[in-house]
Amino acid sequence: MICMQTSRRLLGAFVGLLALGGTAIAGPSSLTAQWYTIAFGHPDTGQAVNGQTFGLVDAALGPNGAPVRSAFSASFAPGNSNNITNVDALTNEILWWTPQAGLVSTNAVYPNIVSIPFSAPANLFPGGIGVGSNGNPFGYLAAHLFGNFDAPSGGSITLTLGADDDAWIFVNGQLVVDNGGVKALSAVPTVVSGLLAGINSIDVFFADRHVTQSGLVFSADVAFTPVPVPAPAALGIFLAGLFGLAAARRRRG
Repeated sequence: MICMQTSRRLLGAFVGLLALGGTAIAGPSSLTAQWYTIAFGHPDTGQAVNGQTFGLVDAALGPNGAPVRSAFSASFAPGNSNNITNVDALTNEILWWTPQAGLVSTNAVYPNIVSIPFSAPANLFPGGIGVGSNGNPFGYLAAHLFGNFDAPSGGSITLTLGADDDAWIFVNGQLVVDNGGVKALSAVPTVVSGLLAGINSIDVFFADRHVTQSGLVFSADVAFTPVPVPAPAALGIFLAGLFGLAAARRRRG
């Protein structure tokens, strides 16, 4: 099974090969979106509203491309909403965005490409915006939004993130906006400086964990490009092409 981080590297290489053979297609700023339903009764849901809490995840994404539960989070008493328990046993990566029997399932209600800015400050439920509810029996909505943006000269960008409940933004795998905790929605602009000149990656992780409302707002002063997910046949052709290139290089050598 290919891990999330390896898949992202393959997709990046695939996009790079496509770029060599054509031009970018102009369009609205958008991100690839993967949506999930966290089941009602999940051990990390339905606990107290402890408010915005910084430091629940580590400063870098884990080897599988997901946020890592921090030692600070693990220091809270069992049953506290800041004590995140649904993690990978080896890497401590949070599994709210990984399908698991009885705990997390994929959600096909929402589109796999979302326009940015994204604004759903309330009623962001598993059945759709304003459709049904959260909690019993519907569960809670979670999302991973990701893509790339171009910063030709490096510099900085301004990101605005508001969420009810947890949300984090990573740029090039590093945490730049920390908005964790079970809380009401509030949005504050954050300036991210020291960008790499050229293409940068962005990952936005969101999870609703309490029956009192659910919402996500996200905007930025740059244009995002979603990462296309190739069909299995296209990915097979891409991998075969990579092996062919490697073989040709060996023959030349």
